[in-house]
Amino acid sequence: MGLARSFRFNDDTVNDRFIASMKKAKVKHQVDDRGVVHYSAADEELVENEVIKSIRDRQFRTWQVLTCPKDWIKRYRTYMTEHHISFVEELSDNQVWFLIARRHRPHSWKLKEVERKARLVG
Repeated sequence: MGLARSFRFNDDTVNDRFIASMKKAKVKHQVDDRGVVHYSAADEELVENEVIKSIRDRQFRTWQVLTCPKDWIKRYRTYMTEHHISFVEELSDNQVWFLIARRHRPHSWKLKEVERKARLVG
């Protein structure tokens, strides 16, 4: 089987921990020149439910993953930065995801306000 799945934590220190955990778990993988870890879809359950989860658990006591369309990424980054919401960026199968604490409720965020401000500035 090919290495069809990929994952990377944007923070190099966190990503180094992830790579070390993949080695410790003896998951067949390759790391490309950008630090993206490629692994088999057959190992998806192990990687996501054990390896990645253990790294996420170290970032936030309780957490959630926020995904969004590509054209919303900047809006979410801006909103979280302006509102002092801690987040960890992840790259999963070439899609940007945000890891945030479970206590936040992204569905209630006023992202249109961020977009309006951006139009006024730009």
